[in-house]
Amino acid sequence: MHPNKPGEIAMAPRIIPAHLAIRNPVINRADDPFIDLSEIAMMVGWERATQIAHELADYIENTCNWMDNLSDQFGSVGELLRNDPFALSVLYLDAYPVFDSGTYVSWFRGAGFDGAIHAGSGETAGEVEYKVFSEWQAVVRYSKFTLGSRLCKFP
Repeated sequence: MHPNKPGEIAMAPRIIPAHLAIRNPVINRADDPFIDLSEIAMMVGWERATQIAHELADYIENTCNWMDNLSDQFGSVGELLRNDPFALSVLYLDAYPVFDSGTYVSWFRGAGFDGAIHAGSGETAGEVEYKVFSEWQAVVRYSKFTLGSRLCKFP
């Protein structure tokens, strides 16, 4: 959940060989760990993108864009959006908290998307992250691993 906390260590990490099927990703940018709120608005609507901006404001406020261009004028994302709801179009945030949320993933699934491909951040910086939105999209190569167990959990 918080890859930029270097002191945290994964509990019982596993590598599970699997074939993933992502045919209609929300984003497909293996070299970019961010997603624009304007993209989210185009996919799931302005209201839901605004909700995401409010709920994940910390991730927006920790971007260079916010610190360099907006933090001197606005104390928070909420304040910015109260003053200018269309400012949503100039904001971005880390992709991982968006795709770690079961609620947001269900919105994207409802809009016809089945996954996301983006660069990692923190511990996985420089690596590609593949996120499937349903367990049927992952075919585990070895039978000793099962989906739906504690090893694999899908939002």
